[in-house]
Amino acid sequence: MRPRPLRLLLALLIALAVTVLLLGGLSLRTWERLGAESLIAELTFDPLGPGRWRATLATGDRCHPRTFELEGEQWRLDARFLKWKPWANLLGLDARYRLERLESRHPEGGEGGQSTVSVHPLTRPGRFDHLRLARAAERYNPLVDTVYGSSAYEEIDPALRYRVYRSQWGLLVRTAPRTIGAQLPGRAVIRIDKACGRPEGWAGRIRRALDGLLAITGGADPPG
Repeated sequence: MRPRPLRLLLALLIALAVTVLLLGGLSLRTWERLGAESLIAELTFDPLGPGRWRATLATGDRCHPRTFELEGEQWRLDARFLKWKPWANLLGLDARYRLERLESRHPEGGEGGQSTVSVHPLTRPGRFDHLRLARAAERYNPLVDTVYGSSAYEEIDPALRYRVYRSQWGLLVRTAPRTIGAQLPGRAVIRIDKACGRPEGWAGRIRRALDGLLAITGGADPPG
């Protein structure tokens, strides 16, 4: 039979190891949840003339892109954002958003004061405003940190594809080389992200309903 002090020391070492593993797992979970991102939009640009562009914006499942004309050297995407409390993020809630505007910008110190700025609303008028309700009830909802505006902007480059992500704190942009079939003579390049037209499952419908009850629905309004 082992001496009692040795057994006690062994028990303490096991308890310490379990505590370290639990704290490490919690730390990883915290890092994962607070750093969670989701792709919400993609933008590409084709030239129409000097300083004029046809912008193609694909949101949501990116199956129904919309096109807009912009005049300028930069683009900006505006969104209304709902930020949860950090502990609500740890429980599995992700920041909610609604895309509101796509517009052009001019470089600071340039000719922006005399140039045209293009502004395209992305929300449909007359739709029930969950954001306004969430803003009004913000102080009574212990899960909500704040409701605010978030924007992302970049220089326009037709050779790039702009991917806009939703983080827990706001919008951010990453770029990737644009794949254009015309660049490969005699070959067509088809880029597929996910199957379009797939029916939404019950889990997705339930989650959207819960999101609406908790605060606001996420994402941009559907086209048309």
